[in-house]
Amino acid sequence: MNGYLFLIGAIVLIAGLFIWFLRKFSSPEMTAQTLLKKYDVFERYGIPESERLFQLLATRGGWKTLPNAFLQDLTSRLDTKEDVIKFVVVSERYRIDRTHFPSLAAKGEPELAMQNVAVLLASLGNKLERQGQLGEARLVQLLALRIGQWRDWGGS
Repeated sequence: MNGYLFLIGAIVLIAGLFIWFLRKFSSPEMTAQTLLKKYDVFERYGIPESERLFQLLATRGGWKTLPNAFLQDLTSRLDTKEDVIKFVVVSERYRIDRTHFPSLAAKGEPELAMQNVAVLLASLGNKLERQGQLGEARLVQLLALRIGQWRDWGGS
């Protein structure tokens, strides 16, 4: 009986350590650091800024399957490495990169896709605000504004 309890305890301990390491190495800070290192490599090779920002998304795990036009539209609206990194961190942290982006990108309507991404982020920002996470809510809402910016405000 003691052998089984020891085995169960060891399994629980190992599982706990595994989860702890997984969280530690997939934290938002680690994601940001990884993206900054990748950006620096692209910079050293003399790749233009717009292409560097695109490559940050296009070479990232689950983002590789998204259409290039969708990723290019995102980076053109975010237009700084800080915004792109914040966008990736938020998208991955709340899993909207996997749950929503593939279907939005597949529709083939770039402006509508960007507006839907902006609405998703704005909704997330509102939810975070209701939960009292004001700093993160503000960040998410600013990203929503940048992505949702209209290229033509309807008057011209």
